[in-house]
Amino acid sequence: MGDGQPADHHSPLGGIYRAIFSVISLAAGLALAYGGIKLLMLGGSAYYLLAGLAYCALAVLVFLKHPYTLVVSAVVFAATFVWALCDTPEIGYWALLPRLVVPAILFTLTLWAAATFPATPSPIRRGSVFGGLGIVGCLLVTLVEAFFPHGQISNPNAASANPQVAQAGKPDAPDDWEFFGRNAQGTRYAPYTQITPDNVSKLKVAWVYHTGRRTHGPGAGVDENTPQQIGNVLYSCTPENLITALEADTGKELWKFDPKAHSAEHVTCRGVGYYDATKDASLTAEEKAADDAAPMCHQRILVAEISRKGCTSG
Repeated sequence: MGDGQPADHHSPLGGIYRAIFSVISLAAGLALAYGGIKLLMLGGSAYYLLAGLAYCALAVLVFLKHPYTLVVSAVVFAATFVWALCDTPEIGYWALLPRLVVPAILFTLTLWAAATFPATPSPIRRGSVFGGLGIVGCLLVTLVEAFFPHGQISNPNAASANPQVAQAGKPDAPDDWEFFGRNAQGTRYAPYTQITPDNVSKLKVAWVYHTGRRTHGPGAGVDENTPQQIGNVLYSCTPENLITALEADTGKELWKFDPKAHSAEHVTCRGVGYYDATKDASLTAEEKAADDAAPMCHQRILVAEISRKGCTSG
């Protein structure tokens, strides 16, 4: 006690906490290292492999109650913070959130683990505890901020109170829903008058169609698509590109295209794409002539292609 060092009292709870943290850090490190090796083989960033090895090392340092644990942990988080700023082309809330939240949580847990070391001086112990609480406070603020818009892009046409402005897009085909947001302006405005606040409660289900998507196993994905409507036909998709054309009034299946695609990764289809060459004002005369001579329809349904190496347009 005469040298200014705290007494080496062993706390059972501290030992249990360090053991739990070591397991968590080791599991996170091994997962990052494994994914980092696969990413490197594909020509990607080396950060995940290095971070995985660092978290494995932190697990060992905490388990051994090594005095350099705090220094290594701070260096790992600082390096991660710099990497996050450099890795994203545009610094913003949603760009930094997935890159920094988990490292911040692990950094907090490391600070508290170091505070349980018997040989840690009291000032450093208090600093570790309050530093971790400060990071928790920042994480709570980050969580609250998730419920507020960040980097939002507004469409003045969609926000307009003037229906004539809001429905800009396809005056010659007002019933078509050719885009994810109905028209190229993304207004999501439909100029329908039959459904009103007075009769909306009387609406009933007209028909139900089951897309046939896979619901079990890895990469099953979820249904998030907005069907496109062209004329009296609805076009829908499943996470694995099972495309169906349905009669809008009855739900009758007109045709189905199944590419037999399968992925073990999480996949989602937000909707198919629609292209009409006859309405494409950007085509030159030569391009229009080439399109007329091509052995394909002027109207086309476009979908993304699931491949072994990722997702490409097709």
